[in-house]
Amino acid sequence: MAGQRCRWSSKAVYAAAGGGHVALAQRLLTLCPEQSKRWLCVVELLKAVARGCGLADLGRAHDHWLGGRREQQLRRDFTEQRPDGFTAVYHAADLDALLVAAAGSPTPCWLDKLDVMLQRHLGSAGAAQLAARPDLLSRVFGAAMSAPDGLARVRLLWEQRGWRPDDGLEAAVAAAGARGDTAAISYLFEQLGADPQGSVYYEPSDALLLPAERGHMHVLQLLAHQHGVRCDFKPFRQLAVALAAGGHLQILRWHLQVEALYGTSEDETQESGDSGGAGDSEGAGDSGGAGDSGGAGDSGGAGDSGGAGGSGPSAAVVELLAELGYPGGTITDVYEAAAGDVPTIRALARLRFRGSDSHLALIALLEDPAVPLMGEAQLD
Repeated sequence: MAGQRCRWSSKAVYAAAGGGHVALAQRLLTLCPEQSKRWLCVVELLKAVARGCGLADLGRAHDHWLGGRREQQLRRDFTEQRPDGFTAVYHAADLDALLVAAAGSPTPCWLDKLDVMLQRHLGSAGAAQLAARPDLLSRVFGAAMSAPDGLARVRLLWEQRGWRPDDGLEAAVAAAGARGDTAAISYLFEQLGADPQGSVYYEPSDALLLPAERGHMHVLQLLAHQHGVRCDFKPFRQLAVALAAGGHLQILRWHLQVEALYGTSEDETQESGDSGGAGDSEGAGDSGGAGDSGGAGDSGGAGDSGGAGGSGPSAAVVELLAELGYPGGTITDVYEAAAGDVPTIRALARLRFRGSDSHLALIALLEDPAVPLMGEAQLD
């Protein structure tokens, strides 16, 4: 490939198919070395085709890779060594992923592709069998809402097909929130009766996490103030970590100060031992939650995705937490999480963060030519 300058990769094939580049995907397959053919996952390729290509291309790929099988033949698992050297490994449960890929496809024929997959795998009863799978419908609705015309797709599935997911439309709300589409969210709540959860066990639900990761403050405000979507103590802290990791300082300040997304249940309050709200600095600092800079660092570091300024947002997050009253104290691996980022290390040191890795701060500062040693400062 490219004059032998790069190694063949099945991921490149999936990417080409997912982008609708059928000829390129086929060309890459012909260039596949024999020793690499075992790495091609047929189902991953079909998912990419269902997502990015048209109906006719999906039909041809489905016939080609699954040997023209239909209905009963596709209701059981099989492994087939193909004449071209590739191996087709198929499980009946793989149909779920194909349906989700079709529902989220950016192509206008997305519904036709979904129907064709149902017909080929389940026959005339396919639509009825999908209607009886509310768990799978949750994923289908979420994928459909992820498209630019997501609301129109969800309305079609709801009104014309009569399909009802079992998650309170949480996946659809999450997908709309990830796109920052407040109009779609309002429709889901006001017209379809959406009732998503704010947390799942001890994690924030995607309805809150996805817009938080993408920095959609207006979505979080809408969910909290208009629709009462909130989360308990531990998920609340995880949202703070996600905001810090994304460098979304304005939203993080709102999240910790206003606490609009906070709503404790009796069990969670008793377990956490905290009765002073999510912003209680002692609880956050001791539990390694929002006040734990190491948590943000473990998630990739605020500077990794914080936009302009490189590592600057990491130090800014630390300063913000201190401003809001989150203590330093002893936190494990906080300097290691700073990954040699001198501005962040300086901020942590000024706030007297302590931990078993504090020596890393000293090493980083000593190795930085911009930090004068005490002897040099005296000579000046």
